[in-house]
Amino acid sequence: MMTTIPPQAEHRLIEATDENGGRCFYRILKEIGEGSFARVFLAERRVDEDGESPDEERQLGRLALKLAYGNKGNELLTMEASLLRKIRESGAGRHTRSRVVQILGDGAPLRHGLGDKLIELEFLDGTTLEAWMKSEFSDEADPNLATVAQALEFGREILEALCEISQIGGGLLHRDVKPANIMVTSTGLRLFDFNVGRSIAHDKTLTKHVGTLAYMAPEILAGSAYDIRVDLYSLGVVLLELLTRTRLESNASPKAAMERVTKWRELLVPAEVQEELWEDLGRLLGKMVCLAESRFETPESALQCVETLEERLRGERASRAGPRKSGDHALDAIDLIGLVGELRAEGLLAVVSDSPDVAPLQAVIRKRVQVDDPLEDWLVERVARAVTEQKRTLVVLAGNAGDGKSHLIDRLVHKRLGSMSGSIEYIADATHADRPEQSQQEKLEEFFMPFADDPAPGRKPVSIIAMNTGMVIRFFEAAEERSASGGPELGMLFDALQIKLGLRRGSAPELPFDLVVVNLDLRDLIGKVNGMPSFFELMLDRLDPTREGTLLFEKWKDCETCPARQVCSVHFNLEAMRQPQVRQTLTSLLKRASLDPAVHLSPRLLWAWLYRMVTGGLGHFNLEMERVPACDVVRRRSGDYGWLLRNHFYEIPFVDDDLPDAPVWRALRSLDPAFSVAPKLDSLHTRFAIQSHRDDSEEEIEELGGKDGELAGLSLPVLLSDGGTLAPPERRNAAVRRRVFFHRESYEAFANAGAAPRFELVLDAYEAISAEGIRGLSAEQKERFIALSTMVSDVFLRGAGRQLGRRKFLRVSQPNPNVDTHLLVEIDSGVMKKLFNPTELVLPDAHIESHRGEPELMQALRYRPKTLILDVGGHRLVVDLALYEFLEQVGEGRQPSRRDLAQFEALIFLGEHLGNAVAAETRGGDQTLFVLEQRDGAYELYRLARDAFGSASLTPEEI
Repeated sequence: MMTTIPPQAEHRLIEATDENGGRCFYRILKEIGEGSFARVFLAERRVDEDGESPDEERQLGRLALKLAYGNKGNELLTMEASLLRKIRESGAGRHTRSRVVQILGDGAPLRHGLGDKLIELEFLDGTTLEAWMKSEFSDEADPNLATVAQALEFGREILEALCEISQIGGGLLHRDVKPANIMVTSTGLRLFDFNVGRSIAHDKTLTKHVGTLAYMAPEILAGSAYDIRVDLYSLGVVLLELLTRTRLESNASPKAAMERVTKWRELLVPAEVQEELWEDLGRLLGKMVCLAESRFETPESALQCVETLEERLRGERASRAGPRKSGDHALDAIDLIGLVGELRAEGLLAVVSDSPDVAPLQAVIRKRVQVDDPLEDWLVERVARAVTEQKRTLVVLAGNAGDGKSHLIDRLVHKRLGSMSGSIEYIADATHADRPEQSQQEKLEEFFMPFADDPAPGRKPVSIIAMNTGMVIRFFEAAEERSASGGPELGMLFDALQIKLGLRRGSAPELPFDLVVVNLDLRDLIGKVNGMPSFFELMLDRLDPTREGTLLFEKWKDCETCPARQVCSVHFNLEAMRQPQVRQTLTSLLKRASLDPAVHLSPRLLWAWLYRMVTGGLGHFNLEMERVPACDVVRRRSGDYGWLLRNHFYEIPFVDDDLPDAPVWRALRSLDPAFSVAPKLDSLHTRFAIQSHRDDSEEEIEELGGKDGELAGLSLPVLLSDGGTLAPPERRNAAVRRRVFFHRESYEAFANAGAAPRFELVLDAYEAISAEGIRGLSAEQKERFIALSTMVSDVFLRGAGRQLGRRKFLRVSQPNPNVDTHLLVEIDSGVMKKLFNPTELVLPDAHIESHRGEPELMQALRYRPKTLILDVGGHRLVVDLALYEFLEQVGEGRQPSRRDLAQFEALIFLGEHLGNAVAAETRGGDQTLFVLEQRDGAYELYRLARDAFGSASLTPEEI
């Protein structure tokens, strides 16, 4: 067992004990902080010394582990734990806007090693304000309107933290407010490190010299009594640094600290704000960086002053922007690439998150990219009916991350059904508990408890929850175990959910309430229903810069007159994506990619994909965007044609490797049209290899639908005029891909290549047979299932059987693997017909079965199967695109090798199972089993029989 934590502790396992002797295990991931008396590590809770996964009943995910060392460190840690428990018990910080770090578990310190203490803290994923300042202040720029706004925002958020703690226990002081103890996170600033904090109720008169010199109030330096106002002084110094963009800690000394109350104004160089507002900022600091008797009395009074100044500053910024026309928005001030960049993969929370703190432009971005979703309309109608009828209803939105569950709930409750929101209870985030002391399991049990028996009186009529599908299973399995010891009885609800989610077949049990399950895993974002545009097509519409009210409409006017327009890849991509041929190609590519089982298309992933297609990724701009607007970067690099070309959407899938939406790109790379199996494209590629000059010729541009030397608004001759910039193979590949996107004949050759088009027709037939049965199939669909059954039987005969002359056999086993000897059973046409009867081979789709009677929901989801399930001899065979392509190849005469079959292990298992099943059914005859041996390259066949005395015998058979 470790007695200390070594400097390099990554991935070490440590053990700790609580006050009752209980043991806890943590895996250290990395060190994230160090002080005079403690170190802080990013860690994971583990079950035992073997480092197993966290106990789901108390799963905390990543946490910050603060470990003290020495007697002084243990004393400070004990006091910090006590203060953080008081904050938690008071109710402060239980909401999502808390500005104070939270203690986890029961809040009591644990012991590790030889007695040093540790506590579990919430992990704040971000950077300290100190590190932020070092990065942002490096340019030494004078304060401006933006820096003043930033300083006030940060000041307000820390004042919110001080307001949270000021009323606890008669007054709680942090006593070390400084940039190093403030974390900048995605949800705003958070105050941490309370190891020198004190409660006034605990120490009636505070006089101890404590804190960091540069931020220490005069009364502390003088050894006088002090109160909560010392934290306001420290925050005032931080505000002074933010407003002047100057670090003050470097010139800290007792004398300098004492003089700061009179000399700080010398640092405050006027910014580009109104003189009156700047004077008010000075008065704000004058009531913080001052002697105690002149300081704000409470954090609340300081907060009110800061909020007033923020409101005035917003008014000044609005007045400088000038009068706005109807429909104008602050987004108009952002350049085009920066605006589209709000959809970048790392910023997609602006579209799909339910937190208003994630991105400052979130509300506008959401409004401008909001798609008219039929599923949302269906949910509105369904929930409104339940509220009106006062019918107790449980709505479960299941799916994967990025499917938009939380976003749907936000739209439903706050925007579409605002007048009914008082009748709806909901959980938009089932992943995280509401309180630090609450486990995820406990949170979910509180929500589902009313559904254990008859609906509880007094509850709201409609309950809505968003949960990942896997979370549904884990929670209810754990609940079943708890029910044995007095927990809620949720077994019937679990049965109904499994059936509704398609996890098992059967009839859902009768429940004393309405259960509505919307599985977003089933949503098809590419397909059309009844001629209506697909979800993806509507997304493309939201990026059309010529449509009024869309994301880019206002900025597009400036782009049309921009001198860099002809060489701007973003302009080219947006213009090209308006063309029907390109839209069809993009839709086809995604439709093909979605047939890959590893690909699940969600709104979040599609926005990421579209962002890549439009911009090529802001990775091309990031180094310069810190100082220069993105559009200016394009203008600077307009002569770098290779860099610009790689930002075209017909190049992006083939030059970027490290992408968050990697499954889609991997699927598309297998369909690279520059090296397609389509003969017409192969011929085209060869022709361009010989005549590489054609890829930017007038003839080529006109053939692709261009005019006057431009294609989709971009001058290709200008872009490609420097023949030495791009190697000939790159130019040829770009030309072929451009043909696929813009030239209908080339696109059709690509779209019809491979097995995917035929597999899609089989899936259409499978959907029909699942919904309506055999009688619902057309003649063409029946033919496709007959062909499919023939291909499946051929695979088993060629791979798991033998055809010797006109006789057909299936393998039962291989009794001697060292010699090529097989035990076979002979099958005739009657047996084959029974095993592979097309009318009995298909097992209907579980999701279509579970949603019978809900055609409107399935239409809103636009659901269609991506695989089909066959019942082969009582065993299920799942056929996806890869397996279907293999079946086709076997049907065309390819003999599958053991290596081929190893890629589809189910085929090997099913082949031997079928042989055993046939042998078992015909065991009464003495001519059903045969032994096949290979000797000297030739096969010999023997009939296995028994004589009258039951002895086995082998009789040679002619082949």
